[in-house]
Amino acid sequence: MTRKHLAALTACLAVSACGESPLPSGNDGLPGLEETPEIQAASDVRRAACVDWPHPDQLDAPVRQGDLGAIDCDIAWEEWGFVRIPTTSHVEYYRLRSSYWRWQVSGERDERALAAARLIPRSDVAWHTYLVREDLDHIGPPPPELLCHELTAVQLELVRVAVPDEESAPCLEGWGIAE
Repeated sequence: MTRKHLAALTACLAVSACGESPLPSGNDGLPGLEETPEIQAASDVRRAACVDWPHPDQLDAPVRQGDLGAIDCDIAWEEWGFVRIPTTSHVEYYRLRSSYWRWQVSGERDERALAAARLIPRSDVAWHTYLVREDLDHIGPPPPELLCHELTAVQLELVRVAVPDEESAPCLEGWGIAE
């Protein structure tokens, strides 16, 4: 299970333990969370997208195998969490990773991935999408031999719109990006 599902899983397990629906609506009845139209809307999207996956811990394998329904459910759980906990840090990185994978699998251009990439340095966009593509869990910067790795067409499009940075400068020519 990925870290991003931990909060959602905890809430889901807490509600399930009380004998309620495993796909709670809105604020999940948790104290201190105000029911807002945004939370309800995100909950409705999640419920619709996750009919086949009522628990986030069921998503990891189908997402990695490229099941678009599971990927869409994963994204819905993710967005639901961002609305519920608006102080979540590095939201753009989560959005980049999940939306990049959806785009890579489906071949459908993903504006959510592009919007996230526009907020992230090029070197990070290249590295994080590489980790998703190769199904790797790695913490920290890329090793020197992977700094200028080969990009797929999707990765290249994302790197092109990302924020220029010094770390990616040596790679630009090899990636076919002219500054």
